[in-house]
Amino acid sequence: MRNTNAKQEFLEEIQNKELVCAKIGIDKTDGGRKIKWFYLKNNYSKEDFYDFCNKLDFGYDDGYGIQELYGTILFKDSYSDRFVYDGSECWDYHKIPTIEQVLKEEIK
Repeated sequence: MRNTNAKQEFLEEIQNKELVCAKIGIDKTDGGRKIKWFYLKNNYSKEDFYDFCNKLDFGYDDGYGIQELYGTILFKDSYSDRFVYDGSECWDYHKIPTIEQVLKEEIK
């Protein structure tokens, strides 16, 4: 069992990115899908941010097995969501394409 702190992992994921909002949930029911969600809304205050981080100050098992942590973190020009591969979970970072990139792909 690998015990990871959700707050620390969140702070590492948002480092050097312009955070907009986040939705993170924990499922400790061994796959029963009773997820407890925590929200950091758009236009959050400093107090909202600290409250959100304090709610994430818990450990979970991110190793092989059933997914425990879920969520999406939205940044100004990108986002991260939970990714599970071969039983291990982590944040998966994505850049949001520009309109020009999408149109360029359509023309090919």
